[in-house]
Amino acid sequence: MAALDWLRAEGLTVISSVGMPTWELICAAAGLRGVPQVVIVPGPGGARGTAPDSLCAAFGLGETASFHPLPVDSRKAFPSARDQVVFSLADLLVPISIRPGGFMATRLAEYRSAGRAVVDRFAVAYRPREEPLRYAISERELNPDLEKLSRHYVTHWTRAARGPWPDELPIDYYRSILASPAYPRTALDTLRRILTSRRLVASDRHLPRGVRAVAFSGLSPHRVLPLIRWRARYREMSFEPYGVAIDASVAREHGILPVEYCDPATRPALPPDDHWRLQSSGVVGDWVREEEYRCEGDFDLGTVPEEALLAFCRFPAEAGDIARTSGVRCLPLLARDPRPPG
Repeated sequence: MAALDWLRAEGLTVISSVGMPTWELICAAAGLRGVPQVVIVPGPGGARGTAPDSLCAAFGLGETASFHPLPVDSRKAFPSARDQVVFSLADLLVPISIRPGGFMATRLAEYRSAGRAVVDRFAVAYRPREEPLRYAISERELNPDLEKLSRHYVTHWTRAARGPWPDELPIDYYRSILASPAYPRTALDTLRRILTSRRLVASDRHLPRGVRAVAFSGLSPHRVLPLIRWRARYREMSFEPYGVAIDASVAREHGILPVEYCDPATRPALPPDDHWRLQSSGVVGDWVREEEYRCEGDFDLGTVPEEALLAFCRFPAEAGDIARTSGVRCLPLLARDPRPPG
């Protein structure tokens, strides 16, 4: 933000873009600071959803933003073409965090050797990406109260969001990041939001074209814990030890139904209106193990009686906070809170 304030004070214009978080953060921050900017976007024939009107609404951009369309043949081709154009358009580069040996480092060196202007006063050391998130939960650490559950539940397990929540504008996501000392879209944050809004927002990720649904698992916490893993293919967790559960009999009454697993090469003869319940049994992984249930479209938790709702979280202190703020009973998966450092 200090770099943007300096650019504004100097009367300079920022070149930003969309399509990846680092560029979008610059775009959003410049908009919030009122810094004039040129936003590079895919042009005709390129990626969808990048018309100036929709971008202005998504990123809170005002009259200080203009758009530079970049014709590309595919979404995949846009990042490389964009970076090339940024270097060609820029009269001044302000490096912030550059990975040694990467594309930006190579082009920056070329830029300097050509005698182009570079301001290094805001540069910080590059920090490599952290290791994938992992959970190590042993049977002996589990909360014994989990064994006392008298009902069968289907659970919507949450995970940290890699970007805006499904119904959140990018500007609100990036504003929250800029205002928070820690990442503000953890699995626990997502659970809090679900319980506060009493709403599960459907997604079309990993589903057939045109299908939006909310996913649940019929597994008990004991059986679902071994399935919590880092999924390198998607660069995210399968899910994390936070979720909201609904009594299975109540869930069925509200349209939450088991999926129909099928061989990847075939499709069962379900009516077209029921295709939201279809799920491949998997080629690399075994999706059947998750015992998935789905609800087509968004799901209103406010229609579920409170006695049929239950939340899960990782630690007892979190469970107490969730119960106080949401009014939903919450069980911790672990019997004890983590020990304080030292």
